[in-house]
Amino acid sequence: MQAFISGTELNKKPYEILLKKYRGDEKQLLQELMELIQERIASSRNMALFINANKSISLQGIKLHLFYTGDSVIHDNAAVRSEHFFRGAGAAL
Repeated sequence: MQAFISGTELNKKPYEILLKKYRGDEKQLLQELMELIQERIASSRNMALFINANKSISLQGIKLHLFYTGDSVIHDNAAVRSEHFFRGAGAAL
């Protein structure tokens, strides 16, 4: 999860900002992020609805991208093809 969130291009800066808010405590940051994601999953009727409604998530007002869609006008398919996306996406859920 940490590699996925901190290593993807769209999340690098937001992750650094969050890490500062958590005073460098990655364990606490990831624990709270996982709790938030689990709450969102629990409140969704199924995973398809969760994924559709939670492509990004905000933690302490900082937006993190959980899922990338292909053929993005801004980012092309680079985010979807990234190694971190494929390695981290399964572990993230």
